[in-house]
Amino acid sequence: MLQYGDINMITNSLKRASERSELCKIICLINKDINLVAIVNKNGRIIDSKFNNNENLNHISVQELEMISMQRTLQTTMIKEFDNKLSFFRNTVTLRKSLVEFVYPLDDEILLVISKADIDIKQVSDKLFSLISSFCLSYVSTKVI
Repeated sequence: MLQYGDINMITNSLKRASERSELCKIICLINKDINLVAIVNKNGRIIDSKFNNNENLNHISVQELEMISMQRTLQTTMIKEFDNKLSFFRNTVTLRKSLVEFVYPLDDEILLVISKADIDIKQVSDKLFSLISSFCLSYVSTKVI
């Protein structure tokens, strides 16, 4: 039988899933050159994603995309280990010939955004950071402790 705390936790979990999905949709609208927005859990698994224009990603299989997600999760976890000594970790940007990868910590998850290479990196990075900051603040206020 469900207890009040169980119902509250399920409600918060559903609200969080809805917020993740909405964040992915909003980020896709930032710039037409964004190909993929993915929320990745601490195990490197994509738990929500939106494709905007996947022309840069047509040649990447689902398994390869999962491998990229796992690699970015590991990288982010290791970078965050130095937050106390080197200051707050904001994001990483990986530049490739045909695309750019933006990775942001998102509580205990990460946000992975892949775009075309000719995107305005500074402008998009700042917009993403602003959206993510708002998202994380709203999540903290609903988190069950």
